[in-house]
Amino acid sequence: SSYWSLYLYQADGVTGVCDYDQRWEMAGNANGANPQVGLKAGVYYLVVTKGPYNTSGVEYIFNVNYTETENTELEPNGNSKKATEIELNKDYVGSVAGNSDIDWYKLVLPKDGYVTMDFKHEIISSTSSFWSLYLYQADGVTGACDYDQRWEIAGNKNGATPQIGLKAGVYYLSVSRGPYNTSTVNYTINANYTETELTELEP
Repeated sequence: SSYWSLYLYQADGVTGVCDYDQRWEMAGNANGANPQVGLKAGVYYLVVTKGPYNTSGVEYIFNVNYTETENTELEPNGNSKKATEIELNKDYVGSVAGNSDIDWYKLVLPKDGYVTMDFKHEIISSTSSFWSLYLYQADGVTGACDYDQRWEIAGNKNGATPQIGLKAGVYYLSVSRGPYNTSTVNYTINANYTETELTELEP
């Protein structure tokens, strides 16, 4: 049962780091941690409250585990306007911190070419969908293929989107939890790009 609830806020002390009121529950029978969250430099606030089943006076110990890095998705990035811009052909580490969290990435193609989104993660013994990937045009609404294209990544193997021929320009990728994902496993994503003149181009 939940004994403590943790909330992490932006500098205003009101807005959650993931653009929503993200809460992480800590059980009484095990130590815990929130998922790894990529954050921009700045001020943040952590709030710890009693969970609904905590009637004890047990003390707790917490540690803000921080690692400086350049290749990570940065919260808040819950929509296309706040997307983390990524370089092509480079690995980035991300984490979907909760059911409402969606990680958005911005990629810019300098010329027409092929793009494949490579997606790697710690292997989980489940064939169910753990992550959902969507690729959008520059408006952040229309699918790169003129429809709402979704690719599912299973827990028991790494995955990738099909190779897609795209025109030069701006595109957005969103990563969200699949319907069976209750884990805090990080993922690594790479916008694999190859310039080419001989391809059919979406949309």
